[in-house]
Amino acid sequence: MQSMQKESLIKKVAITPQPELGSASNLSSSIREPLPTIQTYCQSKTFIAAHGINNLVASASGLFSLLSKLRELFSYENITQLKQDLIHEIKAFECAALNHGYAEQQILIARYAICATLDDAILHTSWGAKSNWQEDTLLYIFHGEMWGGERLFTLLEHLKSNSEEHIALLEFIYTCMSLGFEGKYRVNAQDKDSFYAILDTTYRLIKNARGDLPEKLSNIRLQTPITQKNAFQESAKKSFIPRVLLVSGGVILSMYMLFAFVTRESAQPILKHIQQIEQNLS
Repeated sequence: MQSMQKESLIKKVAITPQPELGSASNLSSSIREPLPTIQTYCQSKTFIAAHGINNLVASASGLFSLLSKLRELFSYENITQLKQDLIHEIKAFECAALNHGYAEQQILIARYAICATLDDAILHTSWGAKSNWQEDTLLYIFHGEMWGGERLFTLLEHLKSNSEEHIALLEFIYTCMSLGFEGKYRVNAQDKDSFYAILDTTYRLIKNARGDLPEKLSNIRLQTPITQKNAFQESAKKSFIPRVLLVSGGVILSMYMLFAFVTRESAQPILKHIQQIEQNLS
């Protein structure tokens, strides 16, 4: 492990043994000192969207765009540089979220979610699976845990108990799941229905808490996973694969449309940045 990678956006993160699951407050076990005054830590190399599903999601807009791009890559050789770039962007996300007034605990949970999601995406690419990424994941660097495939769902259940108070985090984690994070439910195909049920209940909680969508998004109609599933239930019964494509495809498309609507103009810098990285590797 590289000791320099144990640094967070703040001056020091004390890595402690993993606490028991069951409460979002346990993430405070990673003791954080006040943010440094060095502004370079807070400047994204890509972009931070001015608007988003909420300001917490907008603060991670660069990371979410990177996530989508990384899934499309057939190869990636400079893993070390990629990890350093992602560490920097996670730090920039923290700063942006703080500037939006989010509490430290909220940012810790969101950071846990995005680290787990990025790790999950990279480790399930052909090039990531062959790398040493598993030995020093983003989740370990920032939270001292090697895998968040189970704990993130435990945190999600805790947040659901008070959906109105935790609406921003629910939307953040919902975005992570819609963009591909499945955690422990990726292991067995039999667990897919359980995953989609979680996705659906999360969506319904968000919809109930938010009510109508903002006027600027009123033309984008989002369907819940279960609504989409029931609409074609008979044809989907014939094969598990159509059922998976039906539900996950609809959710991802809906979230992509919503996310792209508010970030499409800002996405160009990050695409150029990735293209530059790819050119350096060639």
